[in-house]
Amino acid sequence: MLIGAFAAIAGTYTTGSVAGGVIVALAGTMAFAAILAFGATWFRGDPIVIGIGSTCWPRADRLLLRILFGVSGTFTDPAMQDLPRIVLRGSPPCRGSTASSVATAWSPGRRGCW
Repeated sequence: MLIGAFAAIAGTYTTGSVAGGVIVALAGTMAFAAILAFGATWFRGDPIVIGIGSTCWPRADRLLLRILFGVSGTFTDPAMQDLPRIVLRGSPPCRGSTASSVATAWSPGRRGCW
């Protein structure tokens, strides 16, 4: 998930569009999943051990932030676009951004958005 998120930010910043960021995120996530699948099938590694070991890779984002963007910590760019708000079944937009509002929005028999 962290690799996809980093690829989405890098792709959105590089291409200047949200669609480009989503495509780069999909490609980056699929490439990383292929590496994990290769380790599990070709080297007959335990998928759980490989998955736990792969958590060290996203920590390289600190180094990549310094190399690609020249920042350390958080990268922000006001020129980057946001994803459009998604409204489900004609419901009003969600208010607030807490996890409880998202949980109640997805409760059975209740309409909401995310």
